Formats: sequence, structure tokens, C-alpha cells
Amino acid sequence: MVADNFICGGTLIEYDIVLTAAHCLLGRSIDAYKVVLGEYDRSISEGVEQFIEVSAFKVHPEFQGNFLGGYDVALLYLARNASENQGVQTINIAEPDDLISAKKSKHGCFITGWGVKSVEPNRKEPCPKSGRRGEELADKLQEADIELISNKKCNSKRYWNGLVKVTNLCAFYKDTAACEGDSGSPLVCLCGGSYVLVGTTSWGSSTCRNYPTVFTNVSKVRIWVKTMIKALRDTDHSETSTPFI
Repeated sequence: MVADNFICGGTLIEYDIVLTAAHCLLGRSIDAYKVVLGEYDRSISEGVEQFIEVSAFKVHPEFQGNFLGGYDVALLYLARNASENQGVQTINIAEPDDLISAKKSKHGCFITGWGVKSVEPNRKEPCPKSGRRGEELADKLQEADIELISNKKCNSKRYWNGLVKVTNLCAFYKDTAACEGDSGSPLVCLCGGSYVLVGTTSWGSSTCRNYPTVFTNVSKVRIWVKTMIKALRDTDHSETSTPFI
């Protein structure tokens, strides 16, 4: 997802709907955004990319502008349907039972994104994972194995000491974590022979290591997502949406 520059990742869950993090929309009007689908190497054109304007958005009503408050999720309604090709496909949102299966598995979960490749090693405060001007984002899409961990462990004094909400989930593996520029990007897990979207990247350590990444648990907002998709499709979006502040 781009505005004047790369801001956040997202996930195509319907051919006209992208799911992302709500904090990615703070302070900009929707006509400033464009979704780029099928991207891999941002430095070149590979022939499968699709550039689509955004007609409207829906931010979860419980999100109050603070990524630490939970419900850090939003939907973007595309001005036209994406076309399926070798680089563009939709993915299903996880059911609660899928999450149970994913937590039992030690393998099969992945994060992807174009997050920054270097960080300040001595800063450890929690921060959102949206890109900021001046940071060196990866040119090629990065992928890493990761394991889900319990919210209880994630909320321990060793890690986030009570900051993780019930609508969050955490993942961590051998210092693998999301970094700035990865906000809104997907956490997917293999369940029943196919990959499903389990989480969308919200926040984590400013060091991008040593601490679990915190995601919005999309199974917790599944009903809201379905309701808002219908609302977006049923509404006239001829007027430009106002900024979300």
C-alpha cells in the first residue's frame, strides 16, 4: 500500500477487498492511497503488478487510534476488482478452529513484508510496524518462518508484560520478528492442507528482534470483516472518504 511512498503491507481477501492495519490509515485521506498487488521486487517492473485506487475504507470501530489498544485492523475497498494471475490471489481468513490447529503445529506459519533491514539495537520500546520516511526498506519481498506463542507467554514479564490484548496474537521464532514497514502484512499458517490468513502485523519491538511480534487476530474480527465487506459493496462511494485521524 502506497501513498506518497511505501507505507504498509496488506492482504487481498476478496478481489475487491484488502485487509490491513488500522494505524496505516492515520492522518491521510483515502484518495492518497493506491494498492499495489502482485509486487515482489519493488525496484523493477515484473509484469504481474496491478495498481488499483482505493474507493473507501472501514476501520474497526473499537480502534481508537492507538496500536496498543487492540482492534488494529481496517478494510480497503478497491475501485475495481483485482485480476487473478501468477502473482495475485486471494486468501481465506482463519476460522477459530484453524488457529487452534496452527498453535499445535511447530511449523507452517510465515510472515512476509518489505520491512526495514537494519535497526537501532539499543531501543526496545513497543512501536507500530508502518514504514517511515528515510528508512531503508527491502526491495524484494522478505519471508520468514515463525511460530505462534500463547498470549499468556507473550504477556509475561519477559516479553510484553500485559500489553497484549485478547484481540491480538503473538509469534516469534529464533529472533525472527516483523520490522518497520511490515505493518498490515500477513501472518499465514498451513491448516488442513492450505494456507489461511491468521493475523495482520500490528506492532512489536523497535529492535525487530528479541521480542515477539504482535498481530491482530483476524479470527476475532471475522464477523466484523464479513459485515463490513457487504456494507462497502452496498454503499455509494462517489464522494471521497475523509481522513481517519
